[in-house]
Order: sequence, then C-alpha cells, then structure tokens
Amino acid sequence: MSISETSAKILSVTFTDRLITVRLSDGRIVSNPLEWYPRLHRASPAERNAFEISGGGYGVHWEDLDEDLSALGLAQGVPSVEYRKSTGRLPRGAGGVPPRPARRLKHTG
Repeated sequence: MSISETSAKILSVTFTDRLITVRLSDGRIVSNPLEWYPRLHRASPAERNAFEISGGGYGVHWEDLDEDLSALGLAQGVPSVEYRKSTGRLPRGAGGVPPRPARRLKHTG
C-alpha cells in the first residue's frame, strides 16, 4: 500500500545530525539522510526546527530556508532536486525511477 493510497499525513518531524525523521498518521516512521535536502543540511539546528506542518499534514514548510517537502516524497525516499543536480544524477520520476525518454513521432503530412 502506498502513501497516496492511505493519505498518510505528517504528524511530527525530528532531526539528528544525519537524518530527518517524520512520523506519519498511518503509523509509519520514515527517516531519510539529511544530506538529501541541502538547505536543511546546511541549516543550523534552530533553523531546521523552525518549520510548520502545512497542507493539512501533506507537507512541511521552512519559511526562512525557502524549503518545502511533501509527505509523499519523504515516504518514498525521494531526494530533493537540488541534491540530485549537485550529485550529477538525473531527475527521477515517482518512486525514484528514471523517466523514460520522450518518443519522437514521425510527422507524415
């Protein structure tokens, strides 16, 4: 069952020096490497803790850091676009699967 099927919401967010951890309304606790979110990784502990759970629980927002993370992305373990660009990895589709290249159609008319 995926998070989109359960409509799990973020109940809490905590940090260690290396992890961001969210507790979800469906009972799951999900941790991702903090380095996947460069703005949070570079932030002080006080800046990291200055967040609000937004969108009725479907996201987290850091006003001072201009950062927003979704419950879906956190639960699926999807690193931020900023991290993927900095590591030279191509942007990925849902669930971390690379998108298929667009198919070119031959124009016949």
